[in-house]
Amino acid sequence: ELVPQDLWAAKAWLITARSLYPADFNIQYEMYTIERNAERTATAGRLLYDMFI
Repeated sequence: ELVPQDLWAAKAWLITARSLYPADFNIQYEMYTIERNAERTATAGRLLYDMFI
């Protein structure tokens, strides 16, 4: 778990990690999981789609 107490800090770290390692599936999956758990379906769907392209 990246930053369990602070969702926004976790998202900031994941955005940084994704810009450094754009093809890393684990980073993409963590971003998708955060959006899915927050019930942001449009963003989660886009991230899920991007993982499998």
